[in-house]
Amino acid sequence: MALLPFRIWACSLVLVASFAALGGCQANAPSKAVVSIELPDTVSVDDRIAEILSQHKINTAGFAVIQNERVVWQKVFEDQSTGVPASDETLFNIASITKTVIAETVLRLAAAGRITLDGPMSDHWLDPDLVDDLRHMQLTPRHVLTHRTGFPNWRFFTDSGKLQFVSDPGQGFGYSGEGFNYLAKFVESKLDTPFEDLARQNVLDPAGVSEAALSVNPKLFLRLAEALDADDNFPGHYCRPDGWCREAGSFSAAGGMAIT
Repeated sequence: MALLPFRIWACSLVLVASFAALGGCQANAPSKAVVSIELPDTVSVDDRIAEILSQHKINTAGFAVIQNERVVWQKVFEDQSTGVPASDETLFNIASITKTVIAETVLRLAAAGRITLDGPMSDHWLDPDLVDDLRHMQLTPRHVLTHRTGFPNWRFFTDSGKLQFVSDPGQGFGYSGEGFNYLAKFVESKLDTPFEDLARQNVLDPAGVSEAALSVNPKLFLRLAEALDADDNFPGHYCRPDGWCREAGSFSAAGGMAIT
């Protein structure tokens, strides 16, 4: 398996690496018991990672090897911010990967019978921009989870700056951050519970994940890996290189979760 570095805007790099790509890793056959593996020489691995980070101008990277549902090796590299080396306590803004936690929360709520994936969301949530477009009555959670809402990625991409349909719900694929925020507002309204609380109760806490923040928490800024701008400087916390920043306390179901 090739080692593929992924850049994420508004954050540093998060990687889950297979040492098969780096060479030298011998793993036992999978079994129900926890098995031991022979880890590669860390010096050669470090050298290879340093080469990748330099090549792609990545300022912070975290790696983990998972064997039979258990982390058997992990390490972070380079700087968390100016003059601050990255550590196991460093938080990464995982941007749109946040959607996986949101989706899992929704699926678990559906499995528990608290919501339905195919019922109309308009019974509990309707964005004011869509009041006059009756297609809002067709929108379901499943449309959001499969990116088939008919929404643009974000409303500010439209000429009017308002949320609108660019196609009928269910008629085609169109990646949409707006859709995930729409879904979160529907779930909050239906269950009368903040979505962040639902995600923690149904996904994060059962998985033993305590070091995660879904909303912008200034108390965690000193631990957050910062992205580099075009001049290789750290522009600030929760800011994209183009200067757009999220406000303290804000929550987006589309992206921005901070996690080790």
